[in-house]
Amino acid sequence: MKRPILECHKALFGHIYDWAGEYRNHPVVVGDKERPTMEHNEVKKSLKACLRGCTKKELSKINSKAELVHKLTTLHAEIAWIHPFQDGNGRSIRLFLQIVATTMGYEFDMEKLDGDVRNKRAYHYAVRRAIHDSNRNLIALISRAIKEL
Repeated sequence: MKRPILECHKALFGHIYDWAGEYRNHPVVVGDKERPTMEHNEVKKSLKACLRGCTKKELSKINSKAELVHKLTTLHAEIAWIHPFQDGNGRSIRLFLQIVATTMGYEFDMEKLDGDVRNKRAYHYAVRRAIHDSNRNLIALISRAIKEL
């Protein structure tokens, strides 16, 4: 079976892109400014390493909402830096995190992350900060977005 994040990307974009669910094979810059991502030849190996922290065994060690928020924040920041796809990374990451949260008995309300322009700006800012220097803002957003089922 493919990596779950690849399956999320394929489910979201398979009807649009022939390359949906496949690792990117060239450099990518995010947004209108120079925001480089991980080198494309490191993507597969790095994503595999990142997702090792998302096995049933690893997830079973999570005992609180705070621990889950930390795990989801770490996953989000790492996958956003890896940037495995040409396009659609954010939506794929959010879907993947929603699945992880649900598996752990939590609802992940994505509307709280990107439901309106203000939330979307705060979310993009938090992701950039989490990738480059501080995950504090992303922790706060994800904490507000999840609640026990």
